[in-house]
Amino acid sequence: MPHMTDWKLAEKLRAGGNLLPIMLITGSPSDTIVSRAFDLGISLVLDKPPSEEELLDFIEASRSG
Repeated sequence: MPHMTDWKLAEKLRAGGNLLPIMLITGSPSDTIVSRAFDLGISLVLDKPPSEEELLDFIEASRSG
């Protein structure tokens, strides 16, 4: 994303009151990254590459509330 990091996008969404479920996919899901993600309201942190099952489970959980 030019001119905006994933962190800034999550901050902007949450600051605007958007409760859309957010998934972060990272190549290095350290404890620090996971903690920061959850502090920003990111619902799930997955290691690259995520499995099809992980992606579909997130989508299904997001649809059902």
